Amino acid sequence: EIFPFSEATRSEILSMDEKQDVEEIKKKIVSDEEIVILKNRLNQYMLTNKPYLNPEINLVKLAEMFSITPHKLSYIINTGFNRNFFNFINAYRVEEAKSLLRDPKMDQYSVLGIAFESGFNSKTAFNNTFKNITGLTPTDFKKASTVEIHQAT
Repeated sequence: EIFPFSEATRSEILSMDEKQDVEEIKKKIVSDEEIVILKNRLNQYMLTNKPYLNPEINLVKLAEMFSITPHKLSYIINTGFNRNFFNFINAYRVEEAKSLLRDPKMDQYSVLGIAFESGFNSKTAFNNTFKNITGLTPTDFKKASTVEIHQAT
């Protein structure tokens, strides 16, 4: 034997392992199967209802809209999307901004106007978040998109 323990000690160690497994299960608020389902529903909800356009959105408000507890929603976002709430919302906002920046109908809007239309409430937050996610500033993204559109035609 590698670890010569008495039968009583061995039983105690095994029961500690079982207690740890129970604790890990307790920590898991939502089953893996339910996470997949709720993650898909949440993504569809975000795309359809666009709650991220509201600059005042927060975890509690989104949980109410999605009819789920804030704790459960936070767990789904953290576990299912591997993001915190702030990054989760901003990813949708950046996708919205990218769409607006590509849209020739939005050319009359300034970068700040696009930021507000996308749910951001400051130009600085918009520029920093956009660059962190895309690697480009909104202005550079717009220029690159305009070049792609002209090359395609």
